[in-house]
Amino acid sequence: MADEQIRPAVVDLETLGKMRADALRTARELTEQIRLRIIEEVANGGKEATLARRAGVDRMTVRTWLGKGPNAKGTAA
Repeated sequence: MADEQIRPAVVDLETLGKMRADALRTARELTEQIRLRIIEEVANGGKEATLARRAGVDRMTVRTWLGKGPNAKGTAA
């Protein structure tokens, strides 16, 4: 029994593609929620670096969302 390897279930490529698309969609939705929350928190006096750390995003990403970074495109609300 100890010598047996546990093998993952084989999933067809189409299913994997759908699973990936769902995961990417979820990630985009969560990122947008984080972006909006951070903008709100900064407007209420929150510190960019602290909020970035709490949300698990890069501080420069937060600055871009706030329209402050070198890649800012007027995305601040």
